[in-house]
Amino acid sequence: MAFPISTFVFLVFWTLFHYDRSLVYPKGLDDFFPAWVNHAMHTSIFPFSLFETILRPHNYPSKKLGLTLLGAFNFAYIIRILWRYVQTG
Repeated sequence: MAFPISTFVFLVFWTLFHYDRSLVYPKGLDDFFPAWVNHAMHTSIFPFSLFETILRPHNYPSKKLGLTLLGAFNFAYIIRILWRYVQTG
């Protein structure tokens, strides 16, 4: 689950960041979190998980189970983001 989820986080975060930065990382956060922390959280996860996927053999679940788990995790992630938005505005 690590590779598809980290890829999802990487793509969604940077797509929203370039579309409208205030949706995911408002300018006010720059005072608390330097740019390298942002990249450590949202950029470095992709190459690390990609290298791990390539270099380490895995036993994958069936396609149906894998897609079901991936959909459930992505749905939970989106719900968490929306819940945070509702709480903080």
